[in-house]
Amino acid sequence: MVVRYGASRPFSELRMSALPRIVRTIARLASSVALVNLLVAGGCQQSSPAATRSTVQATTAGQPAAAAAGRPQVTTAGFPKTVDGRVVLAIAPATPDNTLQYEVAIGGCMLKECPVFISLLDAGKVLDQTHTKWPSTTRKPMREDITPGWGVGDPAGPPEGMRAWMTGEEEDYVGTSVRAIALSGGIHGLLIDQRSGFEHLKRHHELFVHYDRHLQRAWSAAERTGPAWTSTAIAPTRDGREAVVFFEGFRDPLPDQADTLKISWLQWDDARQALVPQAASASMAASVIRGFETPGAARSAQSTQRDCLGAFWALPARRVGAAAKAGFVLVLPSLDPERARASAACATDRKPELLRLTQN
Repeated sequence: MVVRYGASRPFSELRMSALPRIVRTIARLASSVALVNLLVAGGCQQSSPAATRSTVQATTAGQPAAAAAGRPQVTTAGFPKTVDGRVVLAIAPATPDNTLQYEVAIGGCMLKECPVFISLLDAGKVLDQTHTKWPSTTRKPMREDITPGWGVGDPAGPPEGMRAWMTGEEEDYVGTSVRAIALSGGIHGLLIDQRSGFEHLKRHHELFVHYDRHLQRAWSAAERTGPAWTSTAIAPTRDGREAVVFFEGFRDPLPDQADTLKISWLQWDDARQALVPQAASASMAASVIRGFETPGAARSAQSTQRDCLGAFWALPARRVGAAAKAGFVLVLPSLDPERARASAACATDRKPELLRLTQN
């Protein structure tokens, strides 16, 4: 079963908007044989640099060693590295004992679209292979820091030290973050977060899992048009597993309309072999500034301290429970209460309170 949020727009729509550009690119290809060679680069019959099953190192992509203790970690040490036509970016454990692994790599390019391959490995042998919804635009990845608002972590920002891979510039830019998640006692998933664009960045999220030595896309989420924002965080559960926390927000451009911010907890169901939304999820700690009669008044206060309060959301006061009266509040939720509190310590005119943000 695949749980999906919104329709994903094919990335080719963003990349190939002009027919002359396609024609010129095709003309530059040496021959039809070259096309075939590009497409088959990174095929499932190839081997991987991850033939050794040594313990996954603490050098991680999106999981700093200090923050990821006891969690499945993503290895980026020694990468990128070209192997069998693939530009390998990262390796992650697919099982707790690291018997099976995930590999993330960029394949051969055609028309400036280079598939980002997700491979399932056993002792370096590729058992199965799929790709992310959004491809890269080049085979020359570089590292970039993941900053607040990137699309990884909660609204207060990503865990400290998180990094991603980036390719291309301006309208050809694509950023890719790789994290492993302990879905159950016997299976780890691979969480891929991407963002793309130049003036108006958009984000896309996918979770890959394996079953019977085959890969499957267990969940994906795309952003709506307009000033939308999405992000994923990984949170521990009471039974020792981990859940995906999906944040889906929309900053309404109309002055008399409040923002919307939905928080979904998604947990792996062994019986259904699917990522399942959890009903009536618990509230979340949030830094709250209250006392605004209208959404416009809340945004006006936010704009005067943009550097401090830019990540806050203008929401109805009822979202923070009985502690607030009618009206609107500025809210910054976080899985870490202390981080939520610290994120608004710079506020001057009105001091924030640490309250609980509910879903309704």
